[in-house]
Amino acid sequence: MAGIKSIIAGYNVTNQGGGVAEISITGKIDWWSNNSVDFTQQLALLRASGVTELRGYICTPGGSLYDANEIYNQLVAFPGRKTCVLGALVASAGTTIACAFTDGIEMAANGQYMIHDPCVYVEGGERELKAALQMYYNIRKAAIDIYVKRTGLEADEVSEMMAATTWMNAETAKEKGFVTGTTGAEDALPTNMAQAFTSYNYKNVPAALNQVVMAHSLTIPTTSSTMNKNTIIASMGLSANATDAEVETAIAQMSAAKIKAENDLKEEREKGKKEKAEMLVDAGIAAKKIPAGQRDAFVTNAVMNYDAVKAMLDIMPGVAPITNQLQPDTDTTKATNAAGNSAADDRSNWTITDYMEKDGAALAVMAEKQPEKYQALAKTYQYKPKN
Repeated sequence: MAGIKSIIAGYNVTNQGGGVAEISITGKIDWWSNNSVDFTQQLALLRASGVTELRGYICTPGGSLYDANEIYNQLVAFPGRKTCVLGALVASAGTTIACAFTDGIEMAANGQYMIHDPCVYVEGGERELKAALQMYYNIRKAAIDIYVKRTGLEADEVSEMMAATTWMNAETAKEKGFVTGTTGAEDALPTNMAQAFTSYNYKNVPAALNQVVMAHSLTIPTTSSTMNKNTIIASMGLSANATDAEVETAIAQMSAAKIKAENDLKEEREKGKKEKAEMLVDAGIAAKKIPAGQRDAFVTNAVMNYDAVKAMLDIMPGVAPITNQLQPDTDTTKATNAAGNSAADDRSNWTITDYMEKDGAALAVMAEKQPEKYQALAKTYQYKPKN
């Protein structure tokens, strides 16, 4: 196994231009760092900005199967090309997401791929237990279906592999059909993943993976190594006769200073990103592309993915005077935009994608004049896979 690298938990979405976007998912899959709601919003922005190809990277110990299943659904619904590279560890719910990249999945040479039975937590009486058991059967069947579709294996074989908590190296994962190839290079396990991994208490963990997970715990040199101690004393400017306690205190202070510097740098970067996002959104408001009441929402999205929001605003027309867009009844479904849509158009079944692709100006009008309708449309939106 390769060493450890420092990666902040969470996904990162980058619009590379030319219709290509990169999506990186590292760390736990859960409501805090890699949740399906944020992922769906980011993917919607990428589609709106003209992205037709996704290149993924996944390195995760797993997490919420519910979030993973919805992320899988969103990726499957994406109509363009989808390829992915799997890092040193893709386990549990992370394997579900990986299966959605239908145009090629390569795994690191030292990677570990694990499938197992899902976990369901329940509290209550007989009814709650029965409901939880049925839910367990449902999500287990859904996972089996996804793996069978990806690999071509028989459902019974997949079921047995899950029940046994099966770990696969890159070559075995390729033989079984979970991946299409290997990268030929090793991938380092992120520090945050090593810390998260231990909390899951997985069975049958390969010895090589366990060694790397344990390696993230850094130890302080003791007096058993005079050379190491003297080197530390000299590098920290301590007196030659410094005690072990003084050395440990100095190390702790240095560690705290490092963490503070990293946090300060992160805060400064986030501040710069927000200021840049605010300038972009304010320009969109001035150009009548964004209603003022939606400023905070657009700023939040722009902070998360500036390029995607900018690309979307670039193609959105400015809103013409409201009297030119709405009939006297102010029904948005009968709005007439600058492009000359007929007031007789039936938009009762339009999704937010329809508005974004066909009439962005009317969507902006709805957000300003009918915010409740706009919010309801946005909250219930989800992609529907094409058959």
